[in-house]
Amino acid sequence: MKFRVPENIAFATDYGTEYREKNLQVLFHLADKFDAGIHVYHVMQKKEELSESHKAAKAKMEERFAGHRGEFYLLSETSLSTATRVFVQSRNIDMLCMVAKKHSFYITSSGSVTPKTCAIISIFPCLSCRMMPGKDYR
Repeated sequence: MKFRVPENIAFATDYGTEYREKNLQVLFHLADKFDAGIHVYHVMQKKEELSESHKAAKAKMEERFAGHRGEFYLLSETSLSTATRVFVQSRNIDMLCMVAKKHSFYITSSGSVTPKTCAIISIFPCLSCRMMPGKDYR
């Protein structure tokens, strides 16, 4: 596989996570270096409004993404794996970025067990940032 400069990077969020600045800086650096758009998406299995805490988290993320080509999407009435696949295809995504808190995220989103096997079966680069339990992620 030959390296292709990413024009569109997808960033999966659950709006329940306070993202570590170091993790976001890696994402921002890649996006800025290649002038790529960052497409932040949140998946809800039922069609409903975001909770107040999720609205607040989204607003905070929008502030943190200011100055970068970020767009925010809410995908509903579908599973995480289906939403991710369809989103990646419909937005011509070149790279998928995830902050993994649990292995179950990879199983749910890709049908794979670990970030390593997720990357192997992926047809595009997958940036995985790990969270450490009990750490301050601001």
